[in-house]
Amino acid sequence: MSLNSVSDTLDSRPDNARLLTVSGIRCVEAGALATPGDNLPSLMQRAGAATAEWAQALTGDRPDPILILVGPGNNGGDALVCATLLMQRGYACCCVGLPASPKTPPDARAAHAAFLAAGGRLQPEIPGQRAYRFSLIVDGLFGIGLNQPLAAPYAAWIEAANHLSLLDQIPLLAIDIPSGLNGDTGVAQSVCISATHTLTFIADKPGLLTGEGPEYCGEVEVCDLNIPPELFALAASHDCGAINDPELWADELPQRSLNAHKGDAGSAGLLGGAPSMTGALLLAARSALHTGAGRVYAAALGSAQTGAPSVDPLQPEIMFRDPIRLRDAPLSALGVGPGLGRSEVSRAVLASALDFGGPLVLDADALTLLMEFTEQVGHRADPTLLTPHPGEAATLLGTDIVSIEVDRIGAARQIAARYNAYVVLKGCGSIIATPDGSWWINPTGNPGMASAGMGDVLTGIVTGLLAQGMAPAQALCAAVWLHGAAADVCVEAGEGPYGLTASEVILAARSLLNSLV
Repeated sequence: MSLNSVSDTLDSRPDNARLLTVSGIRCVEAGALATPGDNLPSLMQRAGAATAEWAQALTGDRPDPILILVGPGNNGGDALVCATLLMQRGYACCCVGLPASPKTPPDARAAHAAFLAAGGRLQPEIPGQRAYRFSLIVDGLFGIGLNQPLAAPYAAWIEAANHLSLLDQIPLLAIDIPSGLNGDTGVAQSVCISATHTLTFIADKPGLLTGEGPEYCGEVEVCDLNIPPELFALAASHDCGAINDPELWADELPQRSLNAHKGDAGSAGLLGGAPSMTGALLLAARSALHTGAGRVYAAALGSAQTGAPSVDPLQPEIMFRDPIRLRDAPLSALGVGPGLGRSEVSRAVLASALDFGGPLVLDADALTLLMEFTEQVGHRADPTLLTPHPGEAATLLGTDIVSIEVDRIGAARQIAARYNAYVVLKGCGSIIATPDGSWWINPTGNPGMASAGMGDVLTGIVTGLLAQGMAPAQALCAAVWLHGAAADVCVEAGEGPYGLTASEVILAARSLLNSLV
């Protein structure tokens, strides 16, 4: 597949999979404001009304007042529209905020006036902790436009709201995005709303899905505010992404005819397994086998004297070769790195693997050594796929982990461009990026995956899919989704998150794959 066709193939995004950066959202908002409607409510009125509906659903039959935090900008205007509607419906609202000022945006100023006219009153502080209980807290302090540290009194209000929500076990609904969270990067300020629910507007935001975002946003619901679909095209030049979803690649999964034989399903090679690290190689090879590769070859760097296996007693179908003979096998795809080590032998093996004439997956120690071969990997004629965690990504870019985590999307895209590779930057909300700049955020997975061997399983899954003929972008998106979703299935079955093993994920991934083809 040519690089130019990647976006065409994967960019047929379902509406609910669309991801817009802050600048993209602003572009769509501007288009909506410039498009005359037939007596349509303003965007703020629509946002406030949607929030009021959600507030009612979360409040249920509880009679206690709703605490609403009101910020100085349009997010605060949304909150006041919500409060006005709730009061008109008989709900008691305790609204905490500052009076409108000359800096208050016009729509927000109008919302202030309507709120006051309806009998509302802004309080300068949250009532004392035991004054009375609340049924719900609504965060309307700051939206996606926050670009400076939070100051008094807002930081104190956020800390108090988080404390009340946790102490009294009441829901905390964030309007558009939890105040203090960056909508593009998922980086949270030192003080940030910890929401149980987030109602986000127009489209989903990257910062809700990656980095620290999922920790702070709780359950996310997207409300498009009835924006005409054609207006989303205005954001096309603002680095739009998408959520990794089976609708994007399920049709490309390997299919088997009734008279298929093992040669039709390709041959996957896995290379690594230095002494004391053969388990990583076995996990990767087993994953490729359970993903459907017709034949799986494994090559360990150690000799028989140092513990290199000649057979896998749990999966005797795997064929073992020494690293030199592996090149003679009819490989359709090659994965290098699980347990590879960083010895001189490891370097020589990696240098040789970069000449492989087919899709090449590099993980673990292969990534740590890759900076020595930047030019060679960048000029490969066949696809290269890299699967770094943040530490390995920092090595690939010659920086530190903090710099990676403050802009995970940017880091993944930078690696993809520098190494002419398809990349997944692993972590909470893994980022998938391609050499042409396309990117996706993966929604599956859970903290139970923070255990040894999980990355080796991912290497095996993607190598197995590539061996069966999947194009690199689709194979990587499918592998990352399956990997995380399999872990989610295990947790739902009570097999995690504590004690979840990589071996358990392999079998769950196989079941999921078979449910999709």
